[in-house]
Amino acid sequence: MKSTLLALFLSTVSVSSYVQKNIKLAAPNGKHELVASDEADVGNAPFDGVSFSFSGDPAGNGGPLLAGSGAVLSEPTLYTQFYGTGDSWTAANVVIYTDFMTNVGASSYMASTRGSPFGAQGVKFGGHRIVNGGKGHKDLSSVAYSQNVIDGQVTLFAPTVDTQGIYALVVDQEKSQYMKTTPGNRYGVKWCGYHSVNSHGASQYTYAVVGTGGACTWDVGKKFWSVNGNDVDYSISVLAHQIQSTVTDPWLNSWKDAEGKENGDKCSAWPGVASLVNGPGSEGPIFNAEIGESQYLIQTHYDQVTNTCPKKIWKN
Repeated sequence: MKSTLLALFLSTVSVSSYVQKNIKLAAPNGKHELVASDEADVGNAPFDGVSFSFSGDPAGNGGPLLAGSGAVLSEPTLYTQFYGTGDSWTAANVVIYTDFMTNVGASSYMASTRGSPFGAQGVKFGGHRIVNGGKGHKDLSSVAYSQNVIDGQVTLFAPTVDTQGIYALVVDQEKSQYMKTTPGNRYGVKWCGYHSVNSHGASQYTYAVVGTGGACTWDVGKKFWSVNGNDVDYSISVLAHQIQSTVTDPWLNSWKDAEGKENGDKCSAWPGVASLVNGPGSEGPIFNAEIGESQYLIQTHYDQVTNTCPKKIWKN
């Protein structure tokens, strides 16, 4: 039976229908105020090349994450379907994502999930497939449709379902505009991505759905932009959010805070700090992560020990 429990990456508009009570609140537009940075602003960040600090700390009043009845994904592997129309997923586009997916598990960005109290191994990358969804608009217009797209590819990665796997569906900009969970819950209006549980035969597995572009984009002012483009990096940031949350709350009954927020929710859409690619005093692209051979602008992750969203440049 297909699950209808979702952990949504939602807007600040409260939604009472369809999903379970632990609705995740986060703005679909990643607009944050840039403030001048100095060592005090960046806190425990390594102060090498940090150009900006972002105002605030969204960790909130929910307190630390609390253990539920469910387990974490102790040996997670990420399998990714790039889904879209025609030739939208070029080799250049795909490598930006796969460099992140291949190397994020062993990076400082995922250190919190590898440490106490979660104890998960670093997320491995199990490969990707490019799926041409054609020109139709109905294929992602509900959770059930999206599940069907994912489920049709699950056993193409391996003969059997990986119950420690995260099967991610990353959707191009053309298809994203038609994505819905229900008729009133459209991508970019109520959410930018979500993770949940599905079944294939007798095996349950976790999956995530992530869109690209539209209202789900970084907005960091006119003089600056994300190093891979505001749409692409925000999509990778949402993917990072879903990886964090799926590892620590895969079956939607594991680690959450007192407000029902998961690991990824507590620092949702907040980069913490950023560095200028072209050096201090310049305009242009900014980043806060050097993972693999690439740079990215992604949300920070939650620190269970300090109950904060750290301000760091994340590295291999």
